[in-house]
Amino acid sequence: MTYNGLSIAGFVCSLVSLFFFPVPMALTGMMLSIAGYIQCRNYSNLGKGMSIAGMIIGGANLTYRMILMILAMDLSHAMYF
Repeated sequence: MTYNGLSIAGFVCSLVSLFFFPVPMALTGMMLSIAGYIQCRNYSNLGKGMSIAGMIIGGANLTYRMILMILAMDLSHAMYF
């Protein structure tokens, strides 16, 4: 049994998104993790846990960044009133 390459790539991209290029890397990490999870489920490869971790990390990072962007837009409008 071998580890699924998409699972590893998705997990690594999600981890990298915490520090560099947050939104594009988090989206890439989530997409690769979902594809890796589907392949692990269909072909019984190892790496299902890494896929799940990549989806969770990428989703949490995206949610955090979206909240920051909404707050930044709200604060920028509040300065003019």
